[in-house]
Amino acid sequence: AYTSQTCPRCGDVAAENRESEAVFRCRACGLGGHADVIAALNILRRGLRALLVPGADTSGGEPWAWEATAMN
Repeated sequence: AYTSQTCPRCGDVAAENRESEAVFRCRACGLGGHADVIAALNILRRGLRALLVPGADTSGGEPWAWEATAMN
């Protein structure tokens, strides 16, 4: 739940993180991106955690989770 309101970088969850239907901007750390991409990254992290992939860091802050979606 709340995958499009959760920041994949810092973990902040807030309705305010959704600037619009398509735009995500974290109120805590400033990460920006398309809300659907942010949601997909959060779902991916949850899936990796569920599968217990050895070496998969699902705690947040991974470069793959934010660099590709960053909007300035």
